[in-house]
Amino acid sequence: MTEHDNTEDKKEKQAALIASLEAAQAAQPVPVSKPLAFTSEDNLPPREYDQTRINEFLDAVFHAEMDEDEHILTWRRKPLSTGMGYPKSDEDTENFVQTSKKAMSLYFGTSTCALHPDDGKLYNRGALFRSLRVVVLDDIGTKVPFSKIPDTFTPSYKIETSEGNFQYGYILAEPVRDFAAATALIQLVYESGASDEGGKMPCKIVRLPEGVNGKKGKAGFVSVMTELNDIVYTPQDILDALELNASWDDILEDAEAATKSRASRSVGASPWSPLSPVAASLNGFIDPVLEWLYETDNVKDDNGHSWVSIACPWGEGHSSGDGSASYMPLGRGDDVTRRGFNCFHDSCAGNKTADMLSYVAVNGGPEAGSIDPAAALASQYVFDTSCNSVRDIKSFRRDRMMTLQSFTTAYPHSVTVQRVDGKPKAITETSLWKTSKSRVTVSGATYDPSTTSRIVDRDDELFVNLFSIPAWGKGPINDEHVAKFIDYLEYLIPDELSRDYFLHWLAAKCQDMTFRGAALVMVATKQGVGRSTLADMIKTLIGEPNVADVPLRDMLGDSGFNEWREKPFIVSEETLSTGGNADAYGNYERLKTFIDPRTATVSINPKYGLKRESKVHSSYLFLTNHANALAIPAGDRRFFIMENAPVPAEPAVFTALNKWLRVNDSDGMPSWGRSVYRWLQTRVVNIEELTAPPPTTETKETMAAAAENNADFAVRKAVELWPHDWLTVPEIFEVLGDPALSGAIYFEEERAKKYARILIIKNTISYGAGMVIKLDGKNIRPRVTTAAYKKGRVPNRPLTKAGIPAIKSHAKRAYYSRVTDTSAIALAIHADMVAAGRI
Repeated sequence: MTEHDNTEDKKEKQAALIASLEAAQAAQPVPVSKPLAFTSEDNLPPREYDQTRINEFLDAVFHAEMDEDEHILTWRRKPLSTGMGYPKSDEDTENFVQTSKKAMSLYFGTSTCALHPDDGKLYNRGALFRSLRVVVLDDIGTKVPFSKIPDTFTPSYKIETSEGNFQYGYILAEPVRDFAAATALIQLVYESGASDEGGKMPCKIVRLPEGVNGKKGKAGFVSVMTELNDIVYTPQDILDALELNASWDDILEDAEAATKSRASRSVGASPWSPLSPVAASLNGFIDPVLEWLYETDNVKDDNGHSWVSIACPWGEGHSSGDGSASYMPLGRGDDVTRRGFNCFHDSCAGNKTADMLSYVAVNGGPEAGSIDPAAALASQYVFDTSCNSVRDIKSFRRDRMMTLQSFTTAYPHSVTVQRVDGKPKAITETSLWKTSKSRVTVSGATYDPSTTSRIVDRDDELFVNLFSIPAWGKGPINDEHVAKFIDYLEYLIPDELSRDYFLHWLAAKCQDMTFRGAALVMVATKQGVGRSTLADMIKTLIGEPNVADVPLRDMLGDSGFNEWREKPFIVSEETLSTGGNADAYGNYERLKTFIDPRTATVSINPKYGLKRESKVHSSYLFLTNHANALAIPAGDRRFFIMENAPVPAEPAVFTALNKWLRVNDSDGMPSWGRSVYRWLQTRVVNIEELTAPPPTTETKETMAAAAENNADFAVRKAVELWPHDWLTVPEIFEVLGDPALSGAIYFEEERAKKYARILIIKNTISYGAGMVIKLDGKNIRPRVTTAAYKKGRVPNRPLTKAGIPAIKSHAKRAYYSRVTDTSAIALAIHADMVAAGRI
């Protein structure tokens, strides 16, 4: 039977049950302010429980062997009651369904527990946890659509708890016996959006088949097990099926760190709260009243659902029972900002939620109100001391913040708080946030792609992490999308070596956002070939919040603000390094500081906030239509330069491409991106090759030649035309400063001399710092032409200091025996410039 089955017999049976219950309700209305309580369940038709079905179900869920001090927890309650009461053993429930036909709601706990050491009774408490046995997704078909559950994620069982509303159970192959790991697993499952909210605890109370639903509007519906099979799951299976990108091994090793490292927008800031909450809800709300009740040992039973069983403040006046009442904390129920209190004993008929909160305040607990937005605000907003502002942790955009004044304007309302003196007082909701003990304070922002954590700890200071992991997840790959992506690359990057390098580079980046690699330069001789489209696709894959578009002029400019350097991916379109000879050298040298493939720590000066030291992991993509876009020397070790399609594709190609790119999945994310990103995750990449100097392409050689300015040309020619094996930097300077070249290069500027010196050093060979000789009373540092060294006309470099004197002697003899006409060399360079069309 599936969730869509609905036989006539089932309809008639359910209709009779519901009709009888509605009649009973009409005879005795229930106040809305309290949980539904109804004492006329006897009017419901008697139940013929299928004991075999219940036993078969429990045997399947608890198939793994039990330890000696490990017990299954079950509950039964009157259908219209909201109080769960204390758990019973599974044997007790088995005896009940054997001997009774009274209509009752039946439940069991997803985790086993030990007996309480003091009284030997069963309680559903984290301190007594023994093992998690099943993960249950609730409200499937109503709050959670069926489409939210992956088709391949087949439940071990399905129970229809009301018409069209299901609980899906995923039985664990082996019990999870670590409480912290079990709690983290439930938190992560909630992150997927595949289940309802509630207390963040693995000891969840869920429906047993055969019980009667007593909720308002659903009363009388018998819970039906529509499916039970032998499929079991490991925690990693569940994490992968829900595409949570989490490692179970990491969770077992350090559950807190694993949870913090990926704290979702739904949880917000609560994992970093100054408090260590006992009962934070799955949505990240921390209710200080509930925490105080735990601290003072006033919590009797907490099943993670809306209502918590507590010791009634006026329990001594109860004529019967165990002195308990019910408290609904913040973060649970339909209104997560409202607290609730109920006690059904006649002596407490006049005690409302405000009275209970007054009792808490007077007895040393927190001052709180029935309506309290503080927990919601504290889970969503953190206070940034670096800029006296408020940052929104639950926003999709992690850099979203507002001033305190704007924050106060955004939340202008006041709420009533019960004070210690017993008198209520109106306090603004932002004041509640400011004084909340669970509010998180950070010292600014940082960008750390090595973790998905929304907040990171740096030397005992907290910082908002602006990095956001792409939300593509794991799962099936549509090969058609991958094929179209590859087809586009084959058109845009015709050279196979370049295309293969690009794919490996992109895969490495998507697999690890801390990877930098070589900077990529794409050169197109024609406009409109579609490189910007590719850049946009990469932005989509990596995530818009992780990308910066930075024109080269801004990158090389004098702006003091440089937070763009923290982004994992940086695109610079219309790249062209302009300026004089010295500027070209300067631009390249400055670029080198940005694109070094090694991780670097730099000083970040954000437009808003204080300066900070940050590790940068940026990868760069430069797009240009100019063959001489960058003054890259032939021996460069940082840039990979590739050529794009020589001519644009037909308009129909781009029409089809854009249509393909606009197709979204049901969650609004591009269909192509999900498959391409997942496919890139599967590619094997060689990090050593990608971090080594990139291959020299023909396009790179062309750019190096095209970008060579007159000063570069003159230095290179001066070294080539030098008639001796030995030279010095001042001698080449003499050539470059000759009047014959004064109209071709501007060698008077100190900056021009600086970069000329760099080029001379790159084009010659030194014997080291100890190589200084004295000629005509002056100390000089002779260098060797590369040609002389390669042809063996000069000694090999000495391996020890003992070889230096012989080389010095060789150099001195060479210098004393030569005559150099620097003017003749300058005239020859001038002639070569004319021949090359440079002047």
